[in-house]
Amino acid sequence: MNNIQKVFDRKSLRLHRDRASAKIYEYDFLFKVLAERLSDKLLDVKRSFSMVLELGCHQQILGAALQSTGKVKNIISCDISEKMMSGINSEKAVVDEEFIPFSKQSFDLVLSSGSFHWVNDAPGSLIQIRNIIRPDGLILINFFGGRTLCELRYCLVSAEEQIRGGVTQRVSPFADVKDAGQLMQRAGFSSIVTDSEEVVIRYQEPINLMYDLRGMGETNAISERSKHFTSSAVIKRACEIYVDQFGDYEGLSKATFEIITMTGWVESNAK
Repeated sequence: MNNIQKVFDRKSLRLHRDRASAKIYEYDFLFKVLAERLSDKLLDVKRSFSMVLELGCHQQILGAALQSTGKVKNIISCDISEKMMSGINSEKAVVDEEFIPFSKQSFDLVLSSGSFHWVNDAPGSLIQIRNIIRPDGLILINFFGGRTLCELRYCLVSAEEQIRGGVTQRVSPFADVKDAGQLMQRAGFSSIVTDSEEVVIRYQEPINLMYDLRGMGETNAISERSKHFTSSAVIKRACEIYVDQFGDYEGLSKATFEIITMTGWVESNAK
């Protein structure tokens, strides 16, 4: 881990989630979409799981969806933010996905929904996850991919160039689906399946997208980000560009979220 480039500031991520935790239920609609997608994937699996670990649990949004499938029994919910888990009454633990503390072969299913795009060392984290999964166990992860917030990224860059004559990275980078399968193979999983879909949300005002991202705890946590707040002039101009470039005939502006899903198995000792 020491030689891994720290693209993301995990301390800032935790603080963002701490801040968002009190009102997360007002902004969790995308996390519910992600959770629904994973629970649908689990319904396709013709077996049940007795020991389940959820990483990056966002107040157990996925856990609630999993219970309705009838395929899981014991769930341990984990998040980097203790405050984010304050409303969870079942078993939980403060865990950073980059430093997973559980013993080898502790779980037969590990899931993560809407959190893995913040991990600096994805290969290292996946290897750690593989080590804690029992033979014939499953990993099921989804996260935001490379097309996510492409409109917002374009508008902020354009606005900053026009007003300041330079560009600061205001939107976090996201992984591409083509890398997902390679990451899973590198970690030693088998029967790997990766896929991608786009979810489009439409806003009456682009500024409301930025409010939603803050409410979700999903604002910029890049290590090399500018430590200064984005000026009101840049935000105002970005919103104007957003409406001009991405507004439709109904006066709504679209925001794209790409969801990448990775599924893989740990081979049975009998194979």
